[in-house]
Amino acid sequence: MAKISVIISVHNVEDYLVKCLDSVLNQTFKDIEVICVNDGSTDASLNILEDYARKENRLKIINQENKGLSSARNTGIEKAQGKYIFFVDSDDYIKPDTLEKMYNKIISTNVDMVSVFSELFYEGEKPDNFDKFNNSWTCKLKEGTYKANKFLKLNCVAWGKLYKTEIVKKYNLRFDKGLINEDESWQWYYSTKIKNFYYIPEKLYMYRQRKQSIMNNKNTFSEKNLHIFKILENIYEHLNSTNLYSKYKKQFEKYFIGTCCCVYQRTSNEHKERVLNISKETANKCNIKFNNGLYYSFFENLFSIKNSIDKKRKIISILGLKFYKERKNNG
Repeated sequence: MAKISVIISVHNVEDYLVKCLDSVLNQTFKDIEVICVNDGSTDASLNILEDYARKENRLKIINQENKGLSSARNTGIEKAQGKYIFFVDSDDYIKPDTLEKMYNKIISTNVDMVSVFSELFYEGEKPDNFDKFNNSWTCKLKEGTYKANKFLKLNCVAWGKLYKTEIVKKYNLRFDKGLINEDESWQWYYSTKIKNFYYIPEKLYMYRQRKQSIMNNKNTFSEKNLHIFKILENIYEHLNSTNLYSKYKKQFEKYFIGTCCCVYQRTSNEHKERVLNISKETANKCNIKFNNGLYYSFFENLFSIKNSIDKKRKIISILGLKFYKERKNNG
């Protein structure tokens, strides 16, 4: 039985798959199984996988009809036999000693999860907002062990983290099918079942940005943008059904407001009203009350007018942008 099950969902990534597979199979930590779930690829991805499988007995291929990333990861979880699980997106890659460092740390500290820092990279001409997004992506935790309730300090992604298989299977944890942003709910599902995690602030996971990624399509809109509201409902239902809501209530409320603000700000103007209305509907479903100050915080993030500390200027905030206006002297 392998120590680590590396799960890779593969769908039409012929241009990136070789680099991803090489980075995993050439790890300094050798005791791994690599589960590649071919999610209905129509390009040369399956051919590439079959070429590798003929030369590498640690690599297993599972073929399925195209069902999406969540379903492919769930298939990988069901087949995983390693003591730990690690997800890699098939257009990303990892540094050669990534798994060795993570495995050594989870063994020496006996934590329930290890997370590493990631580095964003863009092939070709970078979009104008790349550096801003890269800075916002930075995790500000120092190296060390943290209680599980600090998990929202980490980036809400499934990859770049080493999980205990026994915890995943004990609680039958799975990704929400048919939705994007499924990493967000997964992090809540797993992190609310553990005691602690260890953070390694080293750029070991290389996170590729592509032109079609969400980051590079700011102020656009599709129905998939609304999936996050179903994700919020699912997290709320999970916390309730497991009697954890009272424990994580404040965290969930802040996360809810921050998520709604983020979606609103990234939505094109013609759809903002719709997003705002769905935010209100979802708030009602998730028992987020209008009179508890939180919704004031939400609207305050969209538009507010305040006095400066010295009361000499008005500070006007519109969607995160601040404008200053000198106050009239009232004598």
